[in-house]
Amino acid sequence: MNELIELLKSQPKEVIQGIILLLMKDGVISYEDITSVYIQYLEGLRKLTNENYFALQTKVVEMWAGKKKDRTDSLKAIMKYLKDKGRINITDEQIEKHK
Repeated sequence: MNELIELLKSQPKEVIQGIILLLMKDGVISYEDITSVYIQYLEGLRKLTNENYFALQTKVVEMWAGKKKDRTDSLKAIMKYLKDKGRINITDEQIEKHK
């Protein structure tokens, strides 16, 4: 299955669309099937976005409510979280050298 996926991903978009069209013409898959799967995909993205937002919110609230002397470490943890999620382009070294 992974080999098939990798092969499909290497094809031009028009080829993939053509394959989908042929599958639809042969009755293997319907527009409703495609739409249903896409809706599930979007719901998964929304759930992940919400989870990431709430995790970030928790970190910010902990920083706000925490001791002032711990704010730099808390901010570094938030920056590492954002870096790990791919939301900012920064290195661990840049984060650690910040005072």
